[in-house]
Amino acid sequence: MFKISIFAASVRPHLWKAFFDSLKVNDLSFEIVFAGNLSQRDIDINSPVFEKTNQSFRYISTGNIKPAQAYEIARINCAGELLHWTADDAEYSPHLLDYIWEAWESINNYKTIIACQTIEDGNFVILEWHRLFGRAYNTPQMAPLGLMSAKFFDEIYGYDRRFISGQGENDFVMRAMNAGGSVVLFMDKGEISLHHSNKHGGNTGPFRSAYPHDRKILEAAWAPQGRDQIFSVPPFPRFDGGFEPFDSSAPDFYFKSQSHKGMWE
Repeated sequence: MFKISIFAASVRPHLWKAFFDSLKVNDLSFEIVFAGNLSQRDIDINSPVFEKTNQSFRYISTGNIKPAQAYEIARINCAGELLHWTADDAEYSPHLLDYIWEAWESINNYKTIIACQTIEDGNFVILEWHRLFGRAYNTPQMAPLGLMSAKFFDEIYGYDRRFISGQGENDFVMRAMNAGGSVVLFMDKGEISLHHSNKHGGNTGPFRSAYPHDRKILEAAWAPQGRDQIFSVPPFPRFDGGFEPFDSSAPDFYFKSQSHKGMWE
């Protein structure tokens, strides 16, 4: 079994070489699982792009489904002990996965959520700022790019199907904390660099188009009073109708978006 599975929704193969190249130096066993509406004919596994590492890469071809569902499809197809949600514009500092695995083993608690340090468009991001509401220290710590055990992910049933593109990770971190999990900040041995502006034009485009909808779903569930919501320690109360899991047994799960769709099918 792989120690780490790295997963994401992705339809931008021109970004993959930099992603793969940044992971080459890791020594532990890992796999990369992407999902999206590229066909297998769009992906030439003999291309130099795939001279990435001696690790496993799989692309799961779907219909024109929303990114949140593609993330869930990638997740349930992972085989690793530790699952890492990421983005295809990411690049990793040397041996970051090795260092994270060492930290994970030393913590020895399968309900730990590891939040990774990031650099975004060249700017070092204060990891403690990644809260349910950015920089609002009275709200819970989030893990925008993080890792969680496959076992614990299954116990909290993955992504909520009401999300369209982003914010689903914030929701499952909240649910994980309510199930006994805790967020640990991984800051001292490397970082993940994200290149929004010089790779895909910044925070614009189809993925970002659903942000207002997804924030509305998230805040209605956990913080209807916004930044003034009172948080103490988990379990945190929720204020909506409850979690809605994807139905991965549906015959068209890989081809039709479930619940809110946005611009996708």
